[in-house]
Amino acid sequence: MPGISAIILAAGRGKRIGVPKLKLVSDGEFFVNIIVKKLKSSGVDRIFCVIHPDDYDWSLEHIAGVSLVLNPETDKGMLYSVVLGLKKLTDEDGVMIFPVDHPYVSVDTIKNILLIFSKKPDSAVKPAFENKSGHPVIVPRQAADKIIYISPDKGLSETLREVCGVTETVRVNDRGILKNINRAEDI
Repeated sequence: MPGISAIILAAGRGKRIGVPKLKLVSDGEFFVNIIVKKLKSSGVDRIFCVIHPDDYDWSLEHIAGVSLVLNPETDKGMLYSVVLGLKKLTDEDGVMIFPVDHPYVSVDTIKNILLIFSKKPDSAVKPAFENKSGHPVIVPRQAADKIIYISPDKGLSETLREVCGVTETVRVNDRGILKNINRAEDI
């Protein structure tokens, strides 16, 4: 299987929900740790977590098994966090981009998109449920290298369409890929 790293995007301040999303809890566990466990149980061991500097001490105490990447300029948007994470890659064949506000993605979904990427390592891979694409997304290395030089003014979806070329969509039976947590009632 190709070498894959993951970038958990967790630098947002959670203004709509009132707390940084990496600190949100489901079933007694922080969102970020739920995702780390699912990634590791799927065979992804090299994980970067992009956080705001204000969350650094908290992250050192509460998150294990990740390399922390600081984003002091969260107002630049999600793509800027992606770029900061991508700059940490070394020899990976691809990278899984995983927003921290999607903790309900199943391990089976992660394994499915990893399997498809292993068969088509030059393509981006994204899951879809009921014809709606969601997260996480795997980006091949050649596209990841291009994203670093894209203007951070663009959105993540637009940038991925621009640089990835072929995108494989994996149909999954997992509503969690669409469940973006923005309000307390979403948990």
